[in-house]
Amino acid sequence: MIELRNVSFSYPSDGRQQVKVIDDVSFSIQDNGFVGITGKIGSGKTTLCKLLCGLLKPSSGQILKEGRVALAMQFPESQIFENTVLKDVMFGPLNMGLPEEQARSVAEKSLESVGLDGSFFDRNPLRLSGGEKRRVALAGVLALNADIYVFDEPATGLDSRWHDSLFELLHRLNDSGKTVIIVSHSIDDIAENCRTLVYLEDGKVADFGNTADVIPRHRSLETRAMGFARRLASEGMEIDYTKAVTRKDLADLIASRIQFQG
Repeated sequence: MIELRNVSFSYPSDGRQQVKVIDDVSFSIQDNGFVGITGKIGSGKTTLCKLLCGLLKPSSGQILKEGRVALAMQFPESQIFENTVLKDVMFGPLNMGLPEEQARSVAEKSLESVGLDGSFFDRNPLRLSGGEKRRVALAGVLALNADIYVFDEPATGLDSRWHDSLFELLHRLNDSGKTVIIVSHSIDDIAENCRTLVYLEDGKVADFGNTADVIPRHRSLETRAMGFARRLASEGMEIDYTKAVTRKDLADLIASRIQFQG
């Protein structure tokens, strides 16, 4: 569980003035949630992400947490530093005090969960492809066995195949009892995957609640499915585009209209 109570955060500017990035934010995330955080560039998403993980401390207010939190940064491959893939993923578990043999076992399982088998273990991670580096970094985060995982723009730069594999992995993580939080500018990714949505505007929570309820309340959060449904409605199909939040919603609405007309 994570609860934010009237949390604000300001970055120092010129030594005299401070720039408030998060402004009096309050919400709570229950255990085993799958939560999206979105908003325009500059709305405070990444700062909020760092506050949730403890990388930043609030200027005011409280953040209450139960369990360990792990963060996968926007470009996690930049965190790679060891000379073999296995050593890099073992670093976190060893730092947590696990014996070497146990840390190795955890690291191997984490690597296999992201599709990297034993043939990668002794390779230099810095010489891997961009997608492979990202999977190594993700395995390193998973190896921490946290209770809450925060992913900052996890799908940035991924091809469609690895994009889908990533979200399958995040759902498996959530199904195993972990809380998953994704910070993303992609409304479609959030609509298709997250049960709860935090919508930020200028450092404030503009809306919070069930994703399927929050998205239709804001035109700026329109998904591609909603946009397609809106065009169908403008061309004469009797369809409520605000109910077409996901691709499945859209397909169901179209199917119901076809059956009705038939």
